[in-house]
Parts: sequence; structure tokens; C-alpha cells
Amino acid sequence: MKKTAVFRVPESIFYGRGSFENIGSQAALKGKKALIISDKIMDQLGYVTEGRALLNDAGVQSTVYLGIASEPTDKYVSEALNFFKSEHCDLVISIGAAAVSIPQKQ
Repeated sequence: MKKTAVFRVPESIFYGRGSFENIGSQAALKGKKALIISDKIMDQLGYVTEGRALLNDAGVQSTVYLGIASEPTDKYVSEALNFFKSEHCDLVISIGAAAVSIPQKQ
């Protein structure tokens, strides 16, 4: 018997300079409360706070899970899913180093 697998990706992935500013308007199309999944470094750099402000400006509430310490594991997924359910979220937003555009020094 052959085993099959399914690879699912988010419906929308935005990247590139200035794409982060769309987080609120895009999230508002999907729901009223977002779970932001990130790590402590992105939080310390201010990206989580900025994301929450952009969501708030678009009328989207948010809560944050910062339990990611490395590449995601099944433990992180399970914890985040439980948090998502307990907080009654409608959508998930991940903020990571690959999703942040940092301009070069001039």
C-alpha cells in the first residue's frame, strides 16, 4: 500500500518591502481575532507590537503565542492550537525573520 501525503500552505503569503503594513487590512478580511505566533526575538525587536497595532487599527483583536524557541515542533503546534482554541481566534499570523524586511544601510 502506498502512503500519500498532503502539503498545505497558507492561502496568502505576503513578502517584500512594505508588505508588513498590509497585515491589518488582510487579517480583517479573514476574521475578528488573530493569534500571532512568533518568538521572543521578534517580540524584542518590536515586530509583534507593531503587528498588533496594525491589526488593532484595522479592528482586529489579537493575542500572542511566543513559545517558539527554534524551528517549529509538534509540541509548539499543539500548544499554539490549544491557545488558539482557548482564546477563540479566527486566524493565525506568524511573524518570523523570513517575513520581516530590513533595509540595508546606505
